[in-house]
Amino acid sequence: MRRTQFTQESFRTAPIPFHPEDQFIIAKKGDRFDQIAHRYYGDQRAWWILRTANPDSFGLFPTAGTQIRIPSNRDNRLFTFFDTLN
Repeated sequence: MRRTQFTQESFRTAPIPFHPEDQFIIAKKGDRFDQIAHRYYGDQRAWWILRTANPDSFGLFPTAGTQIRIPSNRDNRLFTFFDTLN
């Protein structure tokens, strides 16, 4: 099995498609994408999914008070989508 390699360029050029089961939250002061990823996906290493889906945020810290999109990962669709890029 080939290991997926992601680059900064692939994040900019391959936005995560919207899905009816996507969720939205309002970021609170001190939130970090890795913590949110752990809460919603059970794996903090999935922070890049949230970062990619929310390109207006900076680094690991979403701006408090902003809406954050949590893409649905039903049936592992996110990882399958990004595997097609490499």
